[in-house]
Amino acid sequence: MKTKDEFKILDDISHVLLRPAIYIGSTTAEEKKLFLNFEYKSVNYNPGLFKIINELIDNSVDEHVRTDFKFANKIDIAVDRNRFSITDNGRGIPVDKVKDTDGSEIYRPEAAWCRTKAGSNFNDDKNRVTAGMNGVGSALSNIFSKYFMGETSDGKNKFVVICRDNAKIESVKVTKQAKNYTTVTIEPDFDRFGLTQFDDTMISMIEDRLNGLAVAFPTITFKFNNKAIKTGTAKQYVANFGADAIVYSDPNIILGFMPTVDGELRHHSVINGLTLYSGGAHIDYIMNNVVQTVRDGIKKKHKFDIMPAQIKSHIQLISVVRNFKNMKFDSQTKERLTNTAVECGEHLSHIDYEKIAKDILKSDAILMPIIETQLARQAAADAAEERKKNKALKQKKVAKHIPATGNFFEKKTLFITEGDSAIGQFVSVRNADTQGAIPLRGKVLNTFDKTNKEILNNTALAELMVVIGLELGKPARQLNYGTIAIMTDQDVDGGAIRCQLVNFFYNWPELFKEGRIKILNSPIYILRGKKDRHYFYNRKELEAFKGSTDKYELAYIKGLGSLRLEEYKDMINNPYYQTVKIDNPELFEMMYGKDSEPRKKYMME
Repeated sequence: MKTKDEFKILDDISHVLLRPAIYIGSTTAEEKKLFLNFEYKSVNYNPGLFKIINELIDNSVDEHVRTDFKFANKIDIAVDRNRFSITDNGRGIPVDKVKDTDGSEIYRPEAAWCRTKAGSNFNDDKNRVTAGMNGVGSALSNIFSKYFMGETSDGKNKFVVICRDNAKIESVKVTKQAKNYTTVTIEPDFDRFGLTQFDDTMISMIEDRLNGLAVAFPTITFKFNNKAIKTGTAKQYVANFGADAIVYSDPNIILGFMPTVDGELRHHSVINGLTLYSGGAHIDYIMNNVVQTVRDGIKKKHKFDIMPAQIKSHIQLISVVRNFKNMKFDSQTKERLTNTAVECGEHLSHIDYEKIAKDILKSDAILMPIIETQLARQAAADAAEERKKNKALKQKKVAKHIPATGNFFEKKTLFITEGDSAIGQFVSVRNADTQGAIPLRGKVLNTFDKTNKEILNNTALAELMVVIGLELGKPARQLNYGTIAIMTDQDVDGGAIRCQLVNFFYNWPELFKEGRIKILNSPIYILRGKKDRHYFYNRKELEAFKGSTDKYELAYIKGLGSLRLEEYKDMINNPYYQTVKIDNPELFEMMYGKDSEPRKKYMME
């Protein structure tokens, strides 16, 4: 049960220290993947500690922006294991007095550094481009420090305040000074962050922040521990993040697109000088405008659709945006932009996204991993479907298959016929133990360059595999028939069927090496006598016949359906076979590939 003794009224500093997350974000270490001094890595850092450093940096940069880039064009930062210091040559904070909330007077610099709700950032101007917006920034740096020294000169007077132990004022001093500048030095209260000092990661993150600021504000000279920060041109800056970059730049924007390797969208974003490690609405706006054109281009050229997220996962985006109006964030740490798409468009819509997308489509370094990953996904999906269909095929009943009933597959022959009419007499003349048959209907699929999925989707060929005991992607073992006899009409259509079946069966080259694929030639002419018959397989054989034809009837056989029962029986039981051999597999591409010119040339020779 709650009692009245639990009710408290806290002063501002006590509330900040009790509930730090509201003001500076998490005060415990977090792991995050980000670019740190141009290298993408997983880092463990304390967001709250980084926040109180950035508040001081933002103040100096905002002074440069507020003065139309005339002041604070030199910003020097020094950091060691225990202390952070920043100096700028801005105008300085006016050393005058302002009214406090109780009506008393207080020096303006003291209010700015020692009070949480004092400053010049309360004007919600829609054209605001400064980083500060809540009037609590540098005071937070003071509150979370064991030692704080603020020193500023407005060109007439110098003001110095020293605070200790979380913003307790130790001394205030005002003297004459003709030089304009501001210096702030802090020694953080590391205990509140679970630390004892600045570690290497935090020092590197401060340097990284300056790298981003240097490219965002080329009118400022930044120094880090007495070393000048230099980023070079837009192309040189982007090149620090990786090779094969496509760069877009104008006075307010630098964009770099390059390949990534870990299957997720990587981005490094600096907007109005703030490094936004979590990106936000502007990243979405830029990528969505680029990706749709890339997607359309891939679909047109490579004939498959790919989801936008899959394209994004292969692109690394580096963005530097200047003069973005009225930034909005999801938290006080300002790591993610939350402006609407319409607001982003006001600043980013002029970019030629179509040209950027076309350049990406021309870049093998970016495009090919996207294509290869999609093909791998597709292949995996096809393989899964193939396994499923192969499993289903093993249980499939092929209605028109006339099976051989013997137990020894080597002695069994499967006759593949052209249509039902060619198989009509088979049952009455065959040896049931050793001879089976299956009719094909219509044209046979050209399987050259076809995927296993496409072949399995063809009913005729799928049933043929079931009957023979073949499985795509696996050697021809444990077959149901030792010999496969292609028995088609001796005309153009029959020849086309024979060729396409040979093409199909070459999915199992061992069938040809073992001599299992045979062509059963049917007669084109038959001399029919009362007691005997003579079979001829071409015109020359007929013309070379030596005997008398007076007592014979000459029959021209249009197809297997024209054979009489005894003739059909002769053909099945005394077959005239040609064993198919593949001497040059490269001919398959010439005969069945998409390019027709080699075929035309071959036929004309």
